[in-house]
Formats: sequence, structure tokens, C-alpha cells
Amino acid sequence: MIHPQTARLSNEDIEAVVRRHADGMYRLALHHCDRCQAQDIVQEALLRFIQSEKVFKDEEHQKAWLYRVVLNLCTDYHRHWWQKMRSDPPVQEPAASRPEQPAVLEEIRLLDFREGTAIYLHYYESMTAAEIAGILKCRTGTVYSLLSRGRAHLRQLLENGERKEATDGA
Repeated sequence: MIHPQTARLSNEDIEAVVRRHADGMYRLALHHCDRCQAQDIVQEALLRFIQSEKVFKDEEHQKAWLYRVVLNLCTDYHRHWWQKMRSDPPVQEPAASRPEQPAVLEEIRLLDFREGTAIYLHYYESMTAAEIAGILKCRTGTVYSLLSRGRAHLRQLLENGERKEATDGA
């Protein structure tokens, strides 16, 4: 439900937003961070939503805003001085890993932030290019370019990985 600026969100409205979007927000954060940090990021994003005075045009605008906050918090997390001081990167768990292709999700994480995010949102969250454009704050054509470049880079990573496995096994 979209509220005017003067109205406060009711507990039912907040619960509805959590039910609709928390899982997707968590999977997106998990795609970029470890499990514990992803939980904190989703909690912080929902807290910002509750405290926000933002007026949303519709449900898609609200979803795009929430996902954008998650992406911003993930970026902030990786820019933090403590993360730069760590010698070992955090172990990432597969977000919504599909048992038949667990390696693909790991390879998607190796892509450029925007390319990887566009591919993840398109293939794992089933979002359209227009929805992704709203989240990444870019044009729909840019999303198509990110998807195309990301697929090419992913293909290259997967081919190199298969060649490496073939030479390791021989």
C-alpha cells in the first residue's frame, strides 16, 4: 500500500513489505556478502525503509528502492576500511544456488559488480530489464549491454574453468 508522506506505516504494512521483499533482498545481499553480513544488510535496509519518508509511485518503485538500498549497503560494506585490511576474503555461500549449476553462481560473483548484479537479478530473481534498470539507476539499453557483456565474460570464465579442470584431472 502506498502512503502519503504524512501517514506512518502500520505494522501490517511493514509486515507485508517484509513478506514480499525480504527473501529477495537477502538473496541479493548474499550474492555480494557472507551470510551474517547479508542478514545485517537486509535488516538495515528494512530499518531505513521504515524510517524513510519516501513516497513510492507503486509496488515496483518500492521494490527497486529496497533493492537499491541493499546494493548500496553491500558496496559500503566492501569499501569499509576493515574489509580492505582483511587478508582472506569472506567465504561466500551460494545465494539461491541451483543444484545443477552451483559453479555458475560462483563464476557470476567473479564478474564486474554491475554485470554480475544484472545477470543475477535477471536469471535468479527473474526480473525484467526495466526492473533492473530501476534498481541500477540506468537505462534499459544499458541493462541489455550489461547482460550481454556479462554473458560473454561468464562464458569466458566457464570455458577457462573447464579447461583448467580438464588439465588438472589429466
